Amino acid sequence: MLFLLYINDIPNSLSNSHIKLFADDSNLFVIHNNIDSLLNIANKELILLSEWLNVNKLFINYDKTNYMLFEVTKRNTETRLVSLPSIVLNDHIIQRVRNVKYLGILIDDKLIWTDHIEYLIGRVSSITGILYRTKQFLPLNCRKNIFYALVYSVITYCIEIYGIVNKSILQPLLVKYNRLIRLLLNKPRRTPLFELYSSFGTIPVNLLFQLFTAKLIHKCIWTSNLVPASISRLFVMRSSIHSHNTRGNNSFFMDSNFSSKSIMFYGPSMWSKLSNELQSISSISVFLKKYKSHLLDSMR
Repeated sequence: MLFLLYINDIPNSLSNSHIKLFADDSNLFVIHNNIDSLLNIANKELILLSEWLNVNKLFINYDKTNYMLFEVTKRNTETRLVSLPSIVLNDHIIQRVRNVKYLGILIDDKLIWTDHIEYLIGRVSSITGILYRTKQFLPLNCRKNIFYALVYSVITYCIEIYGIVNKSILQPLLVKYNRLIRLLLNKPRRTPLFELYSSFGTIPVNLLFQLFTAKLIHKCIWTSNLVPASISRLFVMRSSIHSHNTRGNNSFFMDSNFSSKSIMFYGPSMWSKLSNELQSISSISVFLKKYKSHLLDSMR
């Protein structure tokens, strides 16, 4: 707590960027539609940041410091970057990376989440190998505990974000996940997926994406006071825009400027497709139970 209070004024030292703080892990965001201007602004902001660090007698781990370049368009800037100035912090050249692990999720510079999916596939394969060698010694309840502790928790972490990937990218993870469930239940390969998942009490990865996205939207509607403001304000209700008593007043405002791959778009879109019965359930536990049952039935 004392450390958080100590560094809490970092944003005041910056003039043309946004900084996100999480414990001792900080991320600086610079936005511009011109690559030359972008890098120049970044270097100026890092000079300001360096001054703050020196005044407050703090040090940066340069080996763990890097930068990523995100682009809305698909322009090829690789050749241009060679001739552009480097990103520098305290006379240390900051290296560009294509992906980075941030708060438990692998973010890539194309935001297509292939690196994170590959990481999850490796995680599921590893646990599958361990359980295959030990399944004869472990009762089903122990195998379930291992699954939920070491696989399910990792799969569902940030699934609301990475789960929007193309089916072709997600498919290898689905295959590994199905194989693991079969192993845990000791079921043959031809077992129907509905029978497999209903016996185990869970649903496939693609349906978990729908469940957890709907769970987030439900919280923002019914218990918004328990959701961080940075999350709840991503979703805007029509009633907060105007006071007219229209039929869609209790629905979300969907900004067409958002990409269909943005949770600000697909979250409200998915919610709008739910039945009125599901949308009107205020209890999160009842909602999840009924929606999960609905998703499971869709596999028949």
